[in-house]
Amino acid sequence: PGQKISVEQILKSVAAVFQVRVSDIKGTARTKEIALPRQVAMYLAWKWINESLQMLGISFGKTHSTILHACKTIEKKIVDDETLRRQISMVE
Repeated sequence: PGQKISVEQILKSVAAVFQVRVSDIKGTARTKEIALPRQVAMYLAWKWINESLQMLGISFGKTHSTILHACKTIEKKIVDDETLRRQISMVE
């Protein structure tokens, strides 16, 4: 609390929990092993960082609509997926 969370901190935490490299998350690969952690990172950035979707998009090298899609996707998935909920809470 009171500390400003950066996109880099989120990327490092997500990379550690999902056991992928930060460079993979920021990269362009679309494999399931990379896409899910990337979406989780975008979702957490949106949730914790008080910044516009466009600014978050720039941080990830994506468009604002990609960030929005990731957020909606993760919000749908955490309703049913207990494992994903645990992974997200571990990152947080």
